[in-house]
Amino acid sequence: MAERTKDAFNNSARRRLAVAAALAVGVATTPSEGMQTEYQASLLAPKTAAPVSVNPRDTGALQVLTAIQPPDALREIWSSHGLSGDKFDAAFSALNDSQQRKLAQRSPAMFEQPGFADIMQRVAEGKQDKISTMIARMADMPNGMQIITTDYTRVPSEQNKLVWAEFQERAEPAFYRYLAATREQELRDAGFCDYALDCMRRGLGPTNKDGISYNVDIDHLVERAGGGSMSFDKAVDPVHGGAPMYLINHVSNLCLIMREVHTEIKNTINGQQNLSAIAEGDTQRICMAVPTEENRLLMLQKTDIRAEMQPPKETSYFALGPSRLIQRDLERLTRDNISPPEEHARVFYEAQIEPAFKHTLKLWHALASSLEQGLENGSFKGQDVKNTRANCDEFLKPLEKAMIDANMPKEAVDSLREVSNRIYAYLTPTDDKKSAAAQTKSKQEKKTDVRS
Repeated sequence: MAERTKDAFNNSARRRLAVAAALAVGVATTPSEGMQTEYQASLLAPKTAAPVSVNPRDTGALQVLTAIQPPDALREIWSSHGLSGDKFDAAFSALNDSQQRKLAQRSPAMFEQPGFADIMQRVAEGKQDKISTMIARMADMPNGMQIITTDYTRVPSEQNKLVWAEFQERAEPAFYRYLAATREQELRDAGFCDYALDCMRRGLGPTNKDGISYNVDIDHLVERAGGGSMSFDKAVDPVHGGAPMYLINHVSNLCLIMREVHTEIKNTINGQQNLSAIAEGDTQRICMAVPTEENRLLMLQKTDIRAEMQPPKETSYFALGPSRLIQRDLERLTRDNISPPEEHARVFYEAQIEPAFKHTLKLWHALASSLEQGLENGSFKGQDVKNTRANCDEFLKPLEKAMIDANMPKEAVDSLREVSNRIYAYLTPTDDKKSAAAQTKSKQEKKTDVRS
């Protein structure tokens, strides 16, 4: 019987019949309006909203489908939706056996999403590497993620900055505290240390005791830059209460996710669709990789959780929000341009900001070490230098100024100035990068000589 089944799949007509049977159960949909509204509703009211995904499938048909050799299954499924030709063949052929099988199994659910075939056809009209990269990342998605289609409405950059500032000052700290209060055991089981959990209880990103961040990010499920009305409309977050916040920053739209999944899967899939080319206010149907409903709050892979040195861009991320919060506290203290007397300033420092400041200092030291590492291995250059310097100009220098203006204890100011000088020494103009790298290498060689 097994041999007869196997032989049957050598017949193209029979393969197509099996594919049609698998796809027929609620899969053949046409693009429709309001997909973004439906997905947003499922985030903002997950218990009452209509589910985004999928009708029940004929499991028998899918079992038959997965028995087909993966490249044939992929070609049959995708060509049945009009996606065929050299570019798709090349993209499928570049996948290994495991990727091909995973994508074959996931493809029926993808084509249930309105407009998915049209999106992929649009991407395929570009260069080969775009469609190949996008298909490969879809195959690489970890369990617990799905592909959805939604409308991406570009938000003006100034509005996006307002959303980002609110996220750093209110939503991000509140989200960390919420996770620590409600998901502590899950966080421990995932591998976070006691120091990391204490950070989260205080509204800070999880790091180890040396300020080295764990490889996680907070992901906006609906993207900030393409959130449309969610990036303009405010309401009281039913989880946190308090003053209204942008809907895009509500807990229901946030997920603590593995950094590699965020950057290498979700952001890469987004990147192949040229989202930055969408004009402000314009809308385009896109597909996104998002956690399934049961993983919307946390999507952590225990075997991959670790605290380690990250590239400068990722390392600097954890220092930005805490620096801004301390800066705001200090600016409120000196709102009338009056620096408190030294003894009053020290009382304020010790009572209000010392633990957060010392932690934030560790984060900036971690960035300095990351910069040094990046210069040594040649990975830190070009746009990375500009972006990191922009972050330091926007967050580190204002914190340093606020500490001085508020007459904070000299030892605290000096410690911040020391790490600031160290960081800016690495952020040299591009033409001088080789010189900076050589100086770093020379320092390391001297250290080695002393040890030996």
